[in-house]
Amino acid sequence: MSLEPVLWALHDSPAADTTERLILSGLAEKADADGCNAFPSRPTLARVAICDVKTVQRKLAKLLARGVIAYGDQMAARYIPEHVRPKVYDLMIPAAWYGPERLARVNQDREHRGLPPLTPENRPALAPPPAKAVRSDKGKPRPKKGGDSESPPSDGRGGDSQSRGGGDSQSREGGLTDPQPSPVTPPTTETPDSPPVRPYVPVDAESPDAVGQGAGGFARAGAREGAAGETGGSGGGSAASGTIPPQQQQQQRKSPRPGTVVTRERQMPPGADAVIAAIPPEVCRPGTTPWVGLRRAIVDLLTGNPAKGIPSRTPTQVVARMNRCWYDGRGPQRSAPGYAPATTNPGDQPIRNRSSWLAAAILHQECADPKCEDGVIITTGRPCPDCAEARHEMAEAQRAVAAAEERRAAEEAALRVFDAEARANLWREILSAAYAEHERRERAAAERAERRARERAEDERLRAEIARDNPELIATLAARRAN
Repeated sequence: MSLEPVLWALHDSPAADTTERLILSGLAEKADADGCNAFPSRPTLARVAICDVKTVQRKLAKLLARGVIAYGDQMAARYIPEHVRPKVYDLMIPAAWYGPERLARVNQDREHRGLPPLTPENRPALAPPPAKAVRSDKGKPRPKKGGDSESPPSDGRGGDSQSRGGGDSQSREGGLTDPQPSPVTPPTTETPDSPPVRPYVPVDAESPDAVGQGAGGFARAGAREGAAGETGGSGGGSAASGTIPPQQQQQQRKSPRPGTVVTRERQMPPGADAVIAAIPPEVCRPGTTPWVGLRRAIVDLLTGNPAKGIPSRTPTQVVARMNRCWYDGRGPQRSAPGYAPATTNPGDQPIRNRSSWLAAAILHQECADPKCEDGVIITTGRPCPDCAEARHEMAEAQRAVAAAEERRAAEEAALRVFDAEARANLWREILSAAYAEHERRERAAAERAERRARERAEDERLRAEIARDNPELIATLAARRAN
């Protein structure tokens, strides 16, 4: 979290109301210093803004339309599973808002991330928020509530008509009479056994109808039963207004709990029964009702869904599409108990839920044109140009792959030959070195033997010469050896 986006969202963002400001604050809390890569979930934004998720969706659409936010780099949330991955938004904070020092720091951070710097051209000033709609009743006086407010109290004790006891009409002993019953108050009848219940009537302190409430309060306790019986009202009244308008009665009786919405069963289009009967038995046993998601997928294919870009198809086309997806996708094998995939290919993984998998498979469109069915446009019967182009690209890709495989095989063969030659040369070098070493050692041994022979010969020559020149020395040596 960075402080700059939060400060901008709270103080300087062009929010049209408090809900938009809170939503922008929730986005800014998760954004970088440049306002990018904010991807909190919509329930999180609803909790921050204290509103409903639908309100968050509407407000985000309005902010996108006004350019206050924009879609960011969706790869920033790639680590989140796809079925719960939120949208990534960028807060379009103007570059001029940062100031020179903060803008330089933010651009330095963007440079480290490999992003272009923020400039007044790519982050211009934002338009002010739209003006609030003026109420149609602005400047008009508030309509008066029920009761007679034109006659002032006579004795200052409260009441808004001529009254001796603080009531709201002419009083007699034993009860009250209403000489001018309100035309909007429906007559009611109370049972004599049930005591009258005094309803709560909200009173505006500034309205002339509040004189009796402020001065004298409710009617006298002594005239409770008489007032209920003679006025024909809803069980007693107050000195302020006497009766409750029907609108207030409906608001008071409204329960805070949401009501139950009863909807009709979805009508199946013509041909749906034949399609349902043709569902593979591994997915839905004959005579049973298929899963509601699968029924909706079949209805979308039969009737078409413009919002999802699905054109209408005939029952025969839907049945053929369903069988092709199930059997060509090896549905019976992959959904069988104990199936173990041989590879990590997504098309080889086991099917956990047959109905949901088949519903997603029949709605999945390989071709970019939603009207394409097996390479043929179902509305015109002509070949699909996108599929033809895709087949051409696939053939080119396959040829390129085959050529690459051939080059790789040739390179591997050449590498093997080179390795064999290299190993042969290495062995030749090793043998040559071994032979040379053997010859060197043989020469050294011959030289040593020749040297020893010369030394022995020289020793014998010296001994013979000494014996010839000194015979007495030889006799002495022989005598010593004998002793």
